[in-house]
Amino acid sequence: MPDDTQATKETSDPEQRYFPRWEVKNRVLYFLEQDQVDQPKEALTKDISGTGVCILTRENITPFQKIRLVIHLS
Repeated sequence: MPDDTQATKETSDPEQRYFPRWEVKNRVLYFLEQDQVDQPKEALTKDISGTGVCILTRENITPFQKIRLVIHLS
């Protein structure tokens, strides 16, 4: 079991993450919280980990913007 010093060091370096990421391309449907229309927009995953996902969209989504995701896993 790693000590707290090692875990902090690993998570502070963006190229050496504590949780591994897997490169995957899965279909994503997403809904922006402020949209009044309940029509999904499409995107693709770039990578995924146990704590998050990177998605590629056609529009800019700001950090901390709330969205609902439906990820089609293969």
